[in-house]
Amino acid sequence: MKQNIFIIFLFVFANIMNPLFAQDFWESVPLPDTVDVQCFAMNDQGDMFFGSGNIAPYGGLYRSTDNGETWELLYNSGMFTVNAVELANSGSIYISTNNGWECFLVSNDNGISWNNITNLPGSFRSVSGIWCLETDTIYVGIRDSHSCSILARTYDNGQSWDSLFYFSDCTSSITDIIRIDNQRMYLSTNGFFYGMGGVYYSEDYGETWDFDGLPGLMVHDLDITSNGDIIAIAPGETGGSLGPGFYIKDHESGLWELLVSGYGITTGLCTDEDHFYFRSTSPNGIYRSLDYGENFSLIMEGYPNIGGGEMIKLGLDGRIYSYGTHLVRSIESTSVGDYEISRSENNIVTIFPNPVNEITTFGYKLKSEGSVQVKIFATDGTPIQILNEGYKNKGSHEVTYNSSSLDAGIYYCSLVVDGAVVETRKMVVVR
Repeated sequence: MKQNIFIIFLFVFANIMNPLFAQDFWESVPLPDTVDVQCFAMNDQGDMFFGSGNIAPYGGLYRSTDNGETWELLYNSGMFTVNAVELANSGSIYISTNNGWECFLVSNDNGISWNNITNLPGSFRSVSGIWCLETDTIYVGIRDSHSCSILARTYDNGQSWDSLFYFSDCTSSITDIIRIDNQRMYLSTNGFFYGMGGVYYSEDYGETWDFDGLPGLMVHDLDITSNGDIIAIAPGETGGSLGPGFYIKDHESGLWELLVSGYGITTGLCTDEDHFYFRSTSPNGIYRSLDYGENFSLIMEGYPNIGGGEMIKLGLDGRIYSYGTHLVRSIESTSVGDYEISRSENNIVTIFPNPVNEITTFGYKLKSEGSVQVKIFATDGTPIQILNEGYKNKGSHEVTYNSSSLDAGIYYCSLVVDGAVVETRKMVVVR
């Protein structure tokens, strides 16, 4: 009898005390008063940027250089919303707003001044997304409210444009783009008319496009796993046999599979370790799978008690960032590798292309002369290869690397100057 009473006591004690000792997964990032977060980005020095709507005294683009402790207003958009921000490897900052007269802008001097880019394709334009997939090459999703939707590309900071993808339906938008290798690209679309939306692919660097799958779905997010599978988040549908949810495409069979169904799934991503995350509004919360989508569990420990349709994004520091009415991030990096944000002026500024099919180029910049190595290692820290560059002068340099000896997966590349690691970048190898 006494033993049974003792066991019952331990059970009750454990259930009462367990929440007290539970480790928080999330922490809040302080924001300026009354702002919301419409978009979020981070550069490789760890500086954070977010675009705000017009619920504050004014909308605009904000930046923090001290891990979110303080914020400065870089661009005042007045009564308009900054709805997209993208950071180029060159240091240029691109933003879009819902101001038809200044819908796409760039700053080439770290936010001091801004240039309004007015020569986008189309006429009555709005920008649905901005993507920098390689050095100084910018892709922009454009909606012409009178006629069409367009994917445009510039190599020269917006001076000239190529129109790559054309939708005759002006209600559809290009919502995301991923690049697989030198030639293969995927883009997602949404729409409002029956059967519109889905995923498209290109085998020739965006020159021509074909429909890939998920007809009738409003697809918002695309991502790629370490073995080349593609995930897609479809919050809604425009009619057809498929329902909204979290989808994955097998890279061998080419077939799409529904992992989690539901209208409440608004956004999702895949981490370096192939852990899947998605945000849901019904039921409310952020969910994670550690077994490639077989099982998902709710992770809300430490998350503020605020509802809403927040978005999630993987930062360059390996943390998950959730934003909407507030800004929240995972306390720890989701990466098991030694991937760190560096504030050094010695940087691997590009790995292009990345993901890598065979040949890629590492580009780096030295603030002073020194002995240089590029080290490639696996996610568990196992060394793969060391590229001895020798003694290099101050300035920019490039080294070509053949990855044909590597299996498909995630790797890390470290720039070592005079024996010290000054920057580490992720490299995805696909086959």
